Amino acid sequence: MASRACPSCGATAEPGAERCTYCRAALPPRAPSDSPAVAAAHFAKGVHHLALAEYALAQREFEAVLRVAARSADAYAHLALALLAGRHPRTLALGVAREIARHANAALALDGRHAIATAVLALVVREYFELGSVRHDGPGAEELCRRLGPLMTPAVRDALRPHVRTSDALLTRTLLA
Repeated sequence: MASRACPSCGATAEPGAERCTYCRAALPPRAPSDSPAVAAAHFAKGVHHLALAEYALAQREFEAVLRVAARSADAYAHLALALLAGRHPRTLALGVAREIARHANAALALDGRHAIATAVLALVVREYFELGSVRHDGPGAEELCRRLGPLMTPAVRDALRPHVRTSDALLTRTLLA
């Protein structure tokens, strides 16, 4: 259970307390943050921010989903897409590229046929790891693109297109064509 701060004095409230121990101000009631409705609301807000290219806000919302529903493949995949932030993968820092790959792999561990996770992973593996000669454990981009073929629908392409930057022929053919 996360701690709450008193709105009056800022002190950390005791778990389950209705009043602040220090200033005796009434604490606001705690919202049930573990409900599926809360996770769905955060996910919807994240998708909205992603559509507006507000990547930092989208990232925050998808992280909130994962705090509530840690087994959400969609949240991991969309978090990876938000971390990509519409940038060309070759411009990423190594830590960011690895974090994107980690989240995409987490989504695939939960749902092995997740199209967005597979697409983001293929993009980062090809553009950052393979073409940048950086060591990467896991399947190569060609294998990921082969897996992705039957999963690509017009809706998935439309979801990816605004956020994907690539000059690689394989990725362009697979992700954007």
